Amino acid sequence: MGGHMRHIKLKDMEPSFIGIGVSGFGIRTSDAESEAILDEFIGLGGNVVDTANVYCNWDPKAPERACSEKSLGRIFKKRPSLRDRLIVCTKGAHFEPQDKASTPRVNEGCIKYDLEDSVRNLGIDVIDVYFLHRDNPTYPVWLIMDALFEAQDAGTVRILGASNWSAARIAEANAYARSVGREGFAVSQIMHSYMHPLVRDAHASRYFDEAEEGGTYLSEGLTMFAYTSVAKGFMTKALAGRPMVAHLARLYECATNRERAARAAEVARQVGGGRSVEQIGLAYLRSLPYKVTALVSFSDISQLRECCDCDFDLAPGQAAFLAKDETPLARVPLADG
Repeated sequence: MGGHMRHIKLKDMEPSFIGIGVSGFGIRTSDAESEAILDEFIGLGGNVVDTANVYCNWDPKAPERACSEKSLGRIFKKRPSLRDRLIVCTKGAHFEPQDKASTPRVNEGCIKYDLEDSVRNLGIDVIDVYFLHRDNPTYPVWLIMDALFEAQDAGTVRILGASNWSAARIAEANAYARSVGREGFAVSQIMHSYMHPLVRDAHASRYFDEAEEGGTYLSEGLTMFAYTSVAKGFMTKALAGRPMVAHLARLYECATNRERAARAAEVARQVGGGRSVEQIGLAYLRSLPYKVTALVSFSDISQLRECCDCDFDLAPGQAAFLAKDETPLARVPLADG
């Protein structure tokens, strides 16, 4: 298992199929514990670490602002060789969590401010993939992109990413980029898993609607960084008859997803080897016609190991079986804004 994880191609980088979200660094795990997690992840063949300038500013127990980035920065200062083995991704221009109006901060000034702060926090020369954490569809896309191009020209950002942006808005941004001889967004970080999200997640996080947006992802050549990629363990909980917390039920509880969980269990039996339904769900993401890195969160090292133990493929018939929904899906349609 160790070191045999699949990788994809992203420009001149090769992200691992599994990436880890590290929003808990500096608050749920100490620097020493976080360092051990990075060592374990690298040993399993992983290299994508995803953080954000806003993590965990919403938590009153957070010891400092941007505690996840700052924890990574202390680890990299202690062990520079770790940074060299990782693709470091962070995000900026999120609205302030304490702002009840969720006032958009997607503009040149906020992008520059957050990016400079992230570079300081992480203590690195260049951010491998820099995401705008949110969009403001009312703001001119060319002004946003010019701010990002300025950061690229300054050498602080390598690859541009959009997080929680609509595919149409990404296409608009990339059309502008081409018109000025630049490359626009190469990566979209979006909520996606084998389970169908029924609504937006908290704070207007955006889910991927394959029917509406898949064609744009293919035509734009977008790499997908799929977050909530194991649907917060919904399948295991549903199949075991365990009670669902309200937030999880709101996101996933429906007949279509329960049928999907049952089909994942059937495919797990076919694949054998004690595969879990979450591993089948991850394999399903890899079977899609997009380049995908699945971002996972975990509560202990055993869960991380399970997610990284994914060096197997679904048979074509199994992928089709998993995707064939008998019950019509009813969910809140996505809208910009």
